[in-house]
Amino acid sequence: MIYEAFAISLVAVVYAVILVQPNMLLWPLYERLQNWTLRRYNGAFPEDIYWLKPLISCVLCVAGQWCFWGYLLLYFHDYHLGEHLYFTSLGIFTAALLRKIYLWTTQ
Repeated sequence: MIYEAFAISLVAVVYAVILVQPNMLLWPLYERLQNWTLRRYNGAFPEDIYWLKPLISCVLCVAGQWCFWGYLLLYFHDYHLGEHLYFTSLGIFTAALLRKIYLWTTQ
């Protein structure tokens, strides 16, 4: 279970931190979503839009959502609420740690 939470968090960090940077694979999508939210919500920052965070703009939100739903997909036949909370919390913590390590190494 720890390996799965780490793997989901690693992919979430790559998705929401690295691939959304300029000249990367998801930059056009991220830029388009930013421009759309600026137009649609009268200049509100994309980070302030609650539904955009778990999609792409907040790595902890992305990792939390992916771990939350990933646990249900992986362990639906043997569900335990405590393990579900642990899995999701571990994923968020691991994503925060991986993001800090990535930012520390790129400075």
